[in-house]
Amino acid sequence: MVAELIAEIAKQGFAGLLSNLASDYIKRPKREIKHDAATIKSDFSDHLKVTFNKCTKVKTILNGDQASETLSIYVDQTFRINRQSKDQYSLIEHIRAGHSTVILGAGGGGKSMFMRYLWHSYFERADGHIPFFLELRHLNTLTHNSIEDFIYHSILKTGSKISQNDFSKALKAGEFILFLDGFDEINFDSRDRFQLLILELQESNPELTIVLTSRPDERFMGWENFTKATVEALDKDRSELLIERADYDPELKAKFLSKFDRLYKLHRDFLSNPLLAYMMLVSFSYNPDIPRRMFQFYEQAFEALYHRHDLTKNFKRKFHCSLDKFEFLRLTSYFCLKTYYDEQIEFSRNDILEAIEDAKSIEKHSVGADDFLSDLTMSVCLLKLEGLTYTFTHRSFQEYFAAYCISRVASRNIEAMFSKFSKRFEDSVLPMVADINPDLFREKYILPNAKKFKSLIDRKTESKLYESFSSRVGAVFTVHVYAHRKRRDGIEKRKRPPGIDDRIPVTLTLDGEMSDFYKAVRSVASDQDRLDRTDSEADDEQVLDLIRSEYIDVAERIYIFVADGKIRFSSSRDLSENIVNAEDEDFMRDEFKKTLMYSFILTNAKMFIEFVRQEREAYKRVSGAFSDLF
Repeated sequence: MVAELIAEIAKQGFAGLLSNLASDYIKRPKREIKHDAATIKSDFSDHLKVTFNKCTKVKTILNGDQASETLSIYVDQTFRINRQSKDQYSLIEHIRAGHSTVILGAGGGGKSMFMRYLWHSYFERADGHIPFFLELRHLNTLTHNSIEDFIYHSILKTGSKISQNDFSKALKAGEFILFLDGFDEINFDSRDRFQLLILELQESNPELTIVLTSRPDERFMGWENFTKATVEALDKDRSELLIERADYDPELKAKFLSKFDRLYKLHRDFLSNPLLAYMMLVSFSYNPDIPRRMFQFYEQAFEALYHRHDLTKNFKRKFHCSLDKFEFLRLTSYFCLKTYYDEQIEFSRNDILEAIEDAKSIEKHSVGADDFLSDLTMSVCLLKLEGLTYTFTHRSFQEYFAAYCISRVASRNIEAMFSKFSKRFEDSVLPMVADINPDLFREKYILPNAKKFKSLIDRKTESKLYESFSSRVGAVFTVHVYAHRKRRDGIEKRKRPPGIDDRIPVTLTLDGEMSDFYKAVRSVASDQDRLDRTDSEADDEQVLDLIRSEYIDVAERIYIFVADGKIRFSSSRDLSENIVNAEDEDFMRDEFKKTLMYSFILTNAKMFIEFVRQEREAYKRVSGAFSDLF
């Protein structure tokens, strides 16, 4: 199907596809935008042209500043939905049926590439809809609380004949489909705010289809009107096809492919991720010995990017800076740490030059900011320029160099950085720091927090462990009874993913004094394969058995949390207007201890305590050994 899409785009081009889209839209039996096809084309043309170019061409680490044809290098993806594996065509049909969807996946896993393919498939065959592609990092500059304003003004220029009122009506009627790329690129402190705005947008426009991408985040458990589709790792055949299609030197590619079977067996974790597979291709060209640790893999990838002019006759470049490699690496790490700290992932030219000047000032480098920017963009390809905007080729490079700077370069304000970065538990900075310099991570992060929460870490018994841990992390399970009741009684009209009509949606939030520490530890433990992965999804029958039928019929939500050392069930978060009586609470408490919700918290509490204890003991052991030796 990718081949057919390529052929259709080549045959018709942007102008032909835009004409088809406008013609199909005005053929809708009922539409809110009454203008003719010419106005539809002229008013939406600018946005759609920019999106077409963005989705048609993509810059990767393989060819410097030269863009590759997206569909020529694209490889089909598979997704996990409700614990079942689905191919991308099943997911696309699911979305075309009107189901809003969150696409989740690790960094470099292919979420944005799939969105580009998906948008193309809609632009080529929109079925009377108009597809709009918006990058959510642009929300970081939004100062007011109208996301509809943001959408309208991102798509239509001043002087458009299509009024905002008609646009809003078309939005509500489901005449558009919104592709929202990169929720995880919204500044951390703003995500709760924009989550509410996006959910309110969907709630107030139930016919609107929204497709959103993000790195995994527990918050999406609560997006009950969205299907959650997780990108699956590439299997061997698709990984090999990805390399075969890569826009790269044919001779170097052939050498890599000749050893692919052995490489995939040894380095499946790398080759099953598209970004890391590309990095391995470049690294292998420089050094065929591939390291197993992630941070060493990034180190070697940087070496390969730095020396790329020695690898392939197809890549011509020179360095603009007078820095040697060691100085260039240090300055790059300062730049990445500073911008990561400030949550900068998108820059105007003035912004990025200012950030470079800040990084230069740390060690008083005299190199020109323009020259350093040219090298980051053209020589080592850590940055890319699209239009007037600079972004990282991939955010994982920024995260690696930030971790490198903390672990091997910087020596000040480490505790403050750890405190700030622990909130970004879905990123890879803390896991990489823990891997690069475990002693630093233990001394500056684990020990101070272990001391702060000593009563929990050093407890002698598992008695009341659930209650103690849950209260510290602020764990609240919310059973969305009203949503189940609406579906059961046939009142709910909005489109929903199939197979969930009888579910009681259950969400988990963590916002206690220890939640950041726990989430950071969980992230590091998972990265080091020391986490006993436990499914956090509640079993439907268990939840139905848990909540007494009389509360299913009258409550909006039932909250399960710990208060005053006791597991409580309440119809109000603060217990002020609780309709659950004490006798029923006793019954529900006993039943709750049989559920996956209870075992999930308990298992993670044990994992957390064991990890912190082991890290604390490791620090003491190393410190003692140093004292004995020196």
